[in-house]
Amino acid sequence: WSSRENHLERREKTLLLSILYHLPSKQLVFSLLGIGIICSFLFVIPSDTPQWVGDILSNDDIIEQAKQNKNSSYINQTESSDKTNYSLGVQFIKDLLEIKMTSSFYKKESKSTSFDVLSIGSVTQIDLLHAQSNTWASHPSVRNFYGATESDDPDPTCYQNLTLDEVYARSKHCKNHPYKMTNNVVRTFRKNYGRSEWLAKKANPVGWMCAQRRPPFALGKLLRFYREATKIHGSHDALPSYLILTDDDTYVDLEILEKKVIMDIAAANASNPSLMVIPSYDTPVVFAGCLVRWPRESVNFTFSFGGFGQFFSKGALQRMIQPLYCNNTALAGFEEEACERINDSNATTIGETSMFKHGMSISDLMEVYAASDNFCAHSDWLTGYFVNFYNISRHAVDDGVWFNQEKRMDNVKEARFHSFDRSEIYRKGEGHCKANLISHCTKQSMICHRLSANDMSQRHSID
Repeated sequence: WSSRENHLERREKTLLLSILYHLPSKQLVFSLLGIGIICSFLFVIPSDTPQWVGDILSNDDIIEQAKQNKNSSYINQTESSDKTNYSLGVQFIKDLLEIKMTSSFYKKESKSTSFDVLSIGSVTQIDLLHAQSNTWASHPSVRNFYGATESDDPDPTCYQNLTLDEVYARSKHCKNHPYKMTNNVVRTFRKNYGRSEWLAKKANPVGWMCAQRRPPFALGKLLRFYREATKIHGSHDALPSYLILTDDDTYVDLEILEKKVIMDIAAANASNPSLMVIPSYDTPVVFAGCLVRWPRESVNFTFSFGGFGQFFSKGALQRMIQPLYCNNTALAGFEEEACERINDSNATTIGETSMFKHGMSISDLMEVYAASDNFCAHSDWLTGYFVNFYNISRHAVDDGVWFNQEKRMDNVKEARFHSFDRSEIYRKGEGHCKANLISHCTKQSMICHRLSANDMSQRHSID
């Protein structure tokens, strides 16, 4: 990685010298003057991280780094005037100090759209993260590729120190008394989380249990950086069109995905009225690559089969990072709805509302909850809970193709996860849910899960 950084630094210096060499002398003077001004007034990310973050997440090295670098952390721009992807490789969340953007995204006349990717990996299989970065995530629409490992867990030493006996003890603890409230969601979580007979079938129960906190915790970290970037450049430029949250053994065909979610809506509607239900990325919507639905007789709850990915639109990210001041009487829109839930002692919760402090966003609340002792949930359940119950995504609609939510869910307020192409698991897997292993992954497969590094190269070569 260090050699790759040095290569990028040399390339950037060479590019700058080449540009200056070809400028007329008068332009050169002004260019050098401009560079001096820019170097003197770097885009500074304010160091106003809420005190509650440092208090609760005291082992978070990113907080300390942000404080130490408060006068040098800035939005880095890489010039990109064509479809070339100046890949930054894997940016590990633990080392992250800034959100990097290409200058083309600042052009008002540009209709460029972008994806950022957050892939949940492990130090034991770093090759998978690099394989993703070098194959499907090398697509020119990818702005940043982030990787999260054990170093981004609330306890980075969990996978080293947790014993098998403690895994089963934690499972028992979660079934007995982690929640102070009783409702269908809590009962479902308690019944299904880390069952002993299921843990016994896992190749690495310790690694699995430690990893459950990683996706929501790493997502919360990343969204804090997004929030700081929006303070400088606004959400339109600082946020990607879509953030893809996925596992490190997943392949996403971005050419296919772009045609589904990134398009000129007006042109699409004119050419094919059936596409009118496709939302703009400014609409708050979260897709599941493969949607899981629990039996309705137990709980009305949907969530993403994590390995197939979760796709957060720019509008959904805006809701995730919006600070909430629930002691303010002049509330409206999304903030009013979220605060009504937080302030309602009779609301269906999993105990997160007691952790809320004014100024937190939903992503902050999720991050803090993931680090708490209350955490007794599969990672997919937790992100699903916050998306569904805090209106991060607009309500799912039943059109039979795109959002494929059955009509009986129309009256379920919390039905907010959308699916791609009828890709759902209820009694059996449908759509993309079937593309599990390379043997089921074809050129027409938009999402494939449980692939090795070699499998990804194989799938990428058939594009």
